[in-house]
Amino acid sequence: MEGLKFYWAKNIATLPADVKQNGLVRGFVNTTSASGKPVLYSFEELLTAAANALGVTTTFTFIEDRNALFHTGATSAAQLGATGTWAALKPEMIRLYDQMDDLLLHLLNYSGPIHPWQGPHPKVLFPARTPIQ
Repeated sequence: MEGLKFYWAKNIATLPADVKQNGLVRGFVNTTSASGKPVLYSFEELLTAAANALGVTTTFTFIEDRNALFHTGATSAAQLGATGTWAALKPEMIRLYDQMDDLLLHLLNYSGPIHPWQGPHPKVLFPARTPIQ
């Protein structure tokens, strides 16, 4: 998702990048503050815009967990005291896997049968995700 967001912002939307002195991209500029400093798009704003550009409307609920892990090194489940994080994160991971599939398959303009990561049906028809009998 990080790669998709970055590629879309840089190469498709051609948003202005805020570049560090060493040449690395810090983020993408949304506007400029009154003090002249760049105000960057959030990860969620860029990812949602990329998904919308592909015709995928969804809510990315994994972002809270992503931020917890990226900024603290511990998952949200661990921070909230869960002794085993997989059980707490599994539903979110399954949804994320499906969202990644949806975005990539839309990008490829694919329509046809797929095997979702987990579900009651061994095969579904994409993009509607209706079970194949």
